[in-house]
Amino acid sequence: MSSPSRELDVQPEALTAFAAASTDRAARFRELHRSFGDGHVPRHAFGVMPASFSLAGTYAEQFEACLQGLADGAEVMADIAEGLRDTAGAYTGTDVANTDMFVPGRPAAPDVIAPGPWSPGAGGTTGPVPA
Repeated sequence: MSSPSRELDVQPEALTAFAAASTDRAARFRELHRSFGDGHVPRHAFGVMPASFSLAGTYAEQFEACLQGLADGAEVMADIAEGLRDTAGAYTGTDVANTDMFVPGRPAAPDVIAPGPWSPGAGGTTGPVPA
């Protein structure tokens, strides 16, 4: 598919493939989150020396930040995958709709649009809207 200006070529299959890769990356982030969490070093492992308290505190902060980063990465990859699938679907749907619109033998569009439910009716001051 290409844009009207022919400057943009969109390949929905490529978008779908990238979405699948993003879904796989999200799963990998979740897997890393689980295994990283399993490797947590408890506070008592740092000992009781004065410097061990600040070391343990720094470790805990960085450990939590890493866990949060992995969780955020999984969420972002899942969002990217969803957006790419939606985009590919929109391009494909638009292409199908445009193709269907120009099918040979299809009846011509009407010259006027039929009044809708909010039209004032036969006695109203507005009439049909030109197409």
